[in-house]
Amino acid sequence: MHVIILTESRERLPARVRNASGRGLGLIMSRPVPSGAPLRIELDDAMVLGEAIYCRDEPDGFFVGIELDQMLVGLTELNRKLAAWEAESTPSVG
Repeated sequence: MHVIILTESRERLPARVRNASGRGLGLIMSRPVPSGAPLRIELDDAMVLGEAIYCRDEPDGFFVGIELDQMLVGLTELNRKLAAWEAESTPSVG
């Protein structure tokens, strides 16, 4: 999994889940994330938007508490459907 900090620099960092609930995630990351930073979490076939609520230094990295906002799942299937729609919508030449 990767986390993109949605600030001007758009940093993309690896992360691993320590805990999860219906409204949030606890991730271990290699560097601190400022509280209030908007985040995009990229999973295999999903994308989650959230906000860093807190960040604390721990022996195995930085523990970042994230409040989840929105989730998109089934992105592979969505891409297939969009490609098929685009192919159908494109006028044939000739």
